[in-house]
Amino acid sequence: MRASVIKAKKYADQGCDGKAICKKLEKDAYNATIYVSVNTLEFLRKGGRITPAAAAIGTVLKIKPVLSIQGEKLDSYATVRGTMKKCEQKMIRACKNDLMNRFPGIRPDQLHVGGVGARLNPEEIAQWVEMLEMNFPGVDLFFNPLSASISTHTGPGAVGIGISIDMD
Repeated sequence: MRASVIKAKKYADQGCDGKAICKKLEKDAYNATIYVSVNTLEFLRKGGRITPAAAAIGTVLKIKPVLSIQGEKLDSYATVRGTMKKCEQKMIRACKNDLMNRFPGIRPDQLHVGGVGARLNPEEIAQWVEMLEMNFPGVDLFFNPLSASISTHTGPGAVGIGISIDMD
């Protein structure tokens, strides 16, 4: 969403009217990819997204899902056993794979990388941003807290990464 607002402002500054801005944003809508991982299965269970049995087994086995949003579609991308650090690495590899296969030839100046997190402390935020900077050098990179409407479903400790591409 942040990248879309920045693009809309750029188009407005170029003299585009509302209809033209809307058309350009809709054209670029699918030039993005998002991955999110949760630190606890409790909130997915509470929201009815997984069964109580699946949550209990997953918690015992330390399984953490990585979810993917491609366009309008939310899917389970992978399951990771262990720590959130492993989830972060899995999401970064997935984004790099998307850049190579869905968006080949993208220049760093066309790429926006956003890191998000739910109720992360300053040290956790700094570590996540540092990991993103190491893996995506020279791009527009930012961090924002995960919105309340999403954090309600993911719970504290969730992290995510989104990439947005400027095609024009």
